[in-house]
Amino acid sequence: MSGGVMAIAFSLPSSFGISAIAGIPEAIAEVPYSYTGQYLKHVLQQYPPQPEVQNGAED
Repeated sequence: MSGGVMAIAFSLPSSFGISAIAGIPEAIAEVPYSYTGQYLKHVLQQYPPQPEVQNGAED
């Protein structure tokens, strides 16, 4: 994970564990106990993120 970005899990009262998680898809995919993270990890393996395209404009 680059740039120090992380996923934040919110532990709310629930019989199912973590109720919400926030972060970029790559960070959420690294949370081993997240069902959403497990799904995202599978999807990101099939469709890796593409590098950002520069529009060629000069600042």
